[in-house]
Parts: sequence; C-alpha cells; structure tokens
Amino acid sequence: MLEIILHIKYNSQRTTIGGFIRDAREKQNISPQELATRVGVSSSLIYHIENNTRDLKTKLLIKIGKTLNIDQLDIINMKNGDDSNEGDDE
Repeated sequence: MLEIILHIKYNSQRTTIGGFIRDAREKQNISPQELATRVGVSSSLIYHIENNTRDLKTKLLIKIGKTLNIDQLDIINMKNGDDSNEGDDE
C-alpha cells in the first residue's frame, strides 16, 4: 500500500498544517495529551506535528481530522469549514 507523507510547509498565508491543527484543537479545548490519547499516538508526536518538526502521514492526518471533526482536505487547505464560502462572489 502506498503511504503518502505530507511535508508540512508554509502556504501563501504563512500558516502551517501543524498550526492549523493546534488552533483547531485549542478551539475545542482539547489538550495535546487528550488529542494524542484519542488518536492513539504519543503526546510527543502531537507536539512535533503542531510545531512542524515531523512529517504527517495521511493515515494520521485522517485520524486527527476525524477526532477534531475536520475533513482532512480542509486541514490541507487550512479551512475551518465555517469559511467554505469565503471568496465566492455568487
């Protein structure tokens, strides 16, 4: 099975995937330790992901997204879902 690894890089808005995940976690008042427990990884790994010092595998991205109720594509695009119509001129 092919495993895709996302290299966490800056987008044009200077926001990182790790920072987006941290913001989403904090908005839901979930500690890094609690997220780690829910996802089934160490809190150290969550720390590294949020601080962009580890690559994020697709499988883990999906687990984090489900835990935080955010679609993995929204994480990649760094959208909350609330602003899905942002930029639409209709």
